[in-house]
Amino acid sequence: MTRDAGSLPALDLRAVDWYHLMMDDERYTTLAAPAGAEVVEQRSRFIGHAARAETRDAASAFIDDVKQRHPRATHHCWAYRVGYPDRPEEYFSDAGEPSGTAGRPMLNVLCQAGMQNVVVAVARYFGGTKLGVRGLIDAYRLCAATTISAGTAVIRQPMTTMALTVSYDRFDTLRRLVEQTGGQVTQAEYSAQVRMIVEIPRSASVAFAETAHAIGVESSSACE
Repeated sequence: MTRDAGSLPALDLRAVDWYHLMMDDERYTTLAAPAGAEVVEQRSRFIGHAARAETRDAASAFIDDVKQRHPRATHHCWAYRVGYPDRPEEYFSDAGEPSGTAGRPMLNVLCQAGMQNVVVAVARYFGGTKLGVRGLIDAYRLCAATTISAGTAVIRQPMTTMALTVSYDRFDTLRRLVEQTGGQVTQAEYSAQVRMIVEIPRSASVAFAETAHAIGVESSSACE
C-alpha cells in the first residue's frame, strides 16, 4: 500500500537513540592494510606478516602466501581470529616448534590487542642457537606484537545494504536519517522518484527500516 507523502505525519528523528544503537557493539578493531616487521634473537630471524582476514579461507590463503615468500624458513607459525561477529573462531599453529611456544603466544597478542578478523604469520630462519622454550615464547610474542604495531588499526562495523525508493519531498529527510544512523548513500538514481543504495550499521538496521517506512520510504531489498 502506497501512502500519499503529503499525508505523512512530521517525524522527529531525534526520538530514536541512534548513537546507542550504532554502539550496540558489533564494532571491532582490525588492520586497515597488511603489515610486516622483523625481530632478531640470537641470530634467528623472525619475520612477521599480518593482515585483515574475514574467513578461515582468507586466513589460510594469506598463510600460504607467507610460506611462498619464505620458502627456506625453518618454521612458518601463525595465528588468526576470524568470523567476527557472527561466528568468531580462533586458530593457531606452532608449525614444528615446541608445543605452546609460537602459535599460542601469537594468538594471545591478537586477543590482548582486541584484534578481530586478523591473521598473523611468522617465518623463522634458525640462526644456529637454540632459544629454549622461554626464548621462543618471547621471540614469537615480540614479533607478533611488533608486526601488529607496524600496521594501522581501524574500527569497523558490520553493515547492511538496502535498496530504497523515496519521493523527492522526503529525500532530504531520508538522507538525514541515513547520516544520523552512521550510514552512507553509496548510489542514487534520480527519475520519477529517487532510488538509493545505502549502507546502514547492522545494529541499527531494524530501527532504520521502521523509521524509513514511517516516512513513506519503500525498501525493495536488504542484504548483509
